[in-house]
Amino acid sequence: MAIGLIGSFPGRRVQRPNGKLGRLAETGGTVKQGEGALGISAPRHANGSQESPKEVHESPKPDTPFRFVGRLVIAFTHAVVLLGIVGLLLWQVMAFASRSKDAYAQIVAAPLFEVRSPVDGVFVADQHMPNGTQLSKGQFLGWIRSPQLDAAIRTTQRKLDALKERELLLEQRGSEFHHPLSRPNSDREFRECAAEIVEVQSDLDRLLRSKRACRVVSPVNGQISNGGFSGSKAVETNDTVAYVWPDNGDLLVEVKAPLKAVHRLIQTDQVEAEFSTVGGQASVTARPIAGSLRVFTLDRGAGKKKELWGILQCQPTSIPESVAYPGPIGVL
Repeated sequence: MAIGLIGSFPGRRVQRPNGKLGRLAETGGTVKQGEGALGISAPRHANGSQESPKEVHESPKPDTPFRFVGRLVIAFTHAVVLLGIVGLLLWQVMAFASRSKDAYAQIVAAPLFEVRSPVDGVFVADQHMPNGTQLSKGQFLGWIRSPQLDAAIRTTQRKLDALKERELLLEQRGSEFHHPLSRPNSDREFRECAAEIVEVQSDLDRLLRSKRACRVVSPVNGQISNGGFSGSKAVETNDTVAYVWPDNGDLLVEVKAPLKAVHRLIQTDQVEAEFSTVGGQASVTARPIAGSLRVFTLDRGAGKKKELWGILQCQPTSIPESVAYPGPIGVL
């Protein structure tokens, strides 16, 4: 049903064909009868010109407090998830870096002779011998001073002397008895004393051998390896005093890395390592030796998970002269 209204209604509400109410502009307008529609003409100026009609827009409804809180919760959840992903990536990168920083490749000798300490004491080098010093077989390297060994030798020697004196007295006492049945106790004591002398003499011989071994000499013709030595240092029984690489000895590349990385090297059958030298970087290539893998557990301390690592020996296929000796350490 059309509404036929003619006139100006500044600022008044008018009824639209769809039943909704609208508001005329404050500048004034004319409502005319249309064909089944509501016609609104634009207001006229004093000079007779007519303004273009303006559309009537409905303002959006403001957000309710519940909708605002919901959007805030969603934004906060997205931020937490994003930070969690970034933190996880950083943790993985740092964990990989901490695991890989201990991995290395080292040039080692095969074989490498070790001079070990026979006792606890202090090794005193005869002279400063840096890495690579040429040695001849039997060359004197230094002494191992052991006050405990010296005290044990003196104590054992005194005990042995006392037993020998007692044995002599028992022998003299036994000679006073002319009939064998009259000296059974003397013979028994004599036999016990003789057996104890043998035992103490054996202990003394062992201590004297250890004393002679405290004179450290080179076992073969070769070179001082693994850093050399100088001055003095405390050692325990079976501690290595010096390493000697024999002349014309072979070299190997020994890799220490996480077990997964070692398995990848075995699968690719190729190892490449970089070594820093005075003349720059030296590249070494090698091939893993079958059956040389040794697995061990690396403990990084309380509260940290133990890791499986491996030591793999490799045969060099290309090694520069600048690193062709035992000792250099490089990176994979």
